[in-house]
Amino acid sequence: MRPLDYDQLEQLAKIVTDTPADAVYSGPVAEWLEPEKARSVLEYYGELLQAEDLLTAAVYLVNQLRGLVFAQHFMVSLCERRLDLSISNLRIHICCEGNSPSISLQVIDPTELDNARQDGEKHSSEQAQQALRDFYSLQLRPILEALAAAGGVSMGQMWGQIPLTLLYFKDRIQPMLTDSQDVKRFEQDFDYVTRELEGEVFGRKRNPFTVRLVELDNPYRPGENTYMKPSCCQYYKTGGGQRYCYACPRMSASEREERRREVLTSR
Repeated sequence: MRPLDYDQLEQLAKIVTDTPADAVYSGPVAEWLEPEKARSVLEYYGELLQAEDLLTAAVYLVNQLRGLVFAQHFMVSLCERRLDLSISNLRIHICCEGNSPSISLQVIDPTELDNARQDGEKHSSEQAQQALRDFYSLQLRPILEALAAAGGVSMGQMWGQIPLTLLYFKDRIQPMLTDSQDVKRFEQDFDYVTRELEGEVFGRKRNPFTVRLVELDNPYRPGENTYMKPSCCQYYKTGGGQRYCYACPRMSASEREERRREVLTSR
């Protein structure tokens, strides 16, 4: 395990220590638990995103909050100490980069918590399990529920944004791990969340990470595969999008094949 690296947290998860100089909005995440304030944030974010409706703004904002998932797994699995990512301890900053708004998060009280753990042979330590369970149940779930209510989105679509987020993080971080114990802890914690947590932790009948992922040819990186998204990210209803993403579950097989050929031809 390693000391908490704030530079790496910013690079991997967009967790910042100061308000960005180009922030056009900053505010406490805890306010989202108030319906009117959640709606107000979505309306403002939606304007920046050029979203067609609040549903699109809500789903897209959840995608932008993937840094919370990255940060929690990174700190719990790999660091000696961690930050408190409770809703009441987070501020959101929205910045505008060109025509696309970006999100960063700031921990209000940066007091570091002890992350010492004793690992068993087969399972994550009890402390790591509890930290991950509490994160998904007590922190991320209320955020998704508040944004879903304000944007008129089903919770199935909201949770559907998360599985590929965690898988992407795993694929990105694992090649960087050189210590065998780090690899073991990271994989144990990943398996605990994706295979062992009950659906009730997420407010669902099933754990959303147990969704069957469909592999697709990746025309943007020939020879590699990508995955169909479990649920639509609404990109096609933003100012930057005019049609479905290549990996959108709403796209038919024939439409996806046509897009694949189009991408390959344009390379």
